[in-house]
Amino acid sequence: GLNSPFASQVRWLETAGIALLRGHGRVTGERTVTVERPDGR
Repeated sequence: GLNSPFASQVRWLETAGIALLRGHGRVTGERTVTVERPDGR
């Protein structure tokens, strides 16, 4: 579950059509970010 301080922000992201990914991200191109998730995907 989400900690309550972040729950409203996650809902806002979802309503804006934005996917929240957790992991290490890096900019890999113009308007492109690659994220390596904790499970290695």
